[in-house]
Amino acid sequence: MVYNHNVKKTILVFTTLIYLFIVVFFYLKPGQTTLVIGSDKFMHFAGFFAGGLWLVFLILLRSSTAHVLSFLIFLFVSPPVLEFLQGYSPGRATDVMDIVANYSGWIVPVGIFVIVKGVFSLFDRRLKRES
Repeated sequence: MVYNHNVKKTILVFTTLIYLFIVVFFYLKPGQTTLVIGSDKFMHFAGFFAGGLWLVFLILLRSSTAHVLSFLIFLFVSPPVLEFLQGYSPGRATDVMDIVANYSGWIVPVGIFVIVKGVFSLFDRRLKRES
């Protein structure tokens, strides 16, 4: 049983690091002129939407508190920091709306999770009272 826990922990940490690497890489790589106007905001939203989903999965998979908190801190801190650093990348510029898209991206899945979990908790308490 200990072996399975260690394997699960290793896989979760490894996949989290892959996500972090991908986000930082795409944020700081030189800009491309082939993007359609407006798709940049969608890419910011989608990248952090994936982060919000990953945070929900970490919680559902009962990852360690330290792992969940460190990833949550990344989601809180990285949008303005990465956006600031993006201004130093060739062909890229800092844009406050990108920060808004990032926060919106991860808050949507986490917010849905919190609401659904609260609704199920409410029904669970009602069912226990009626029993």
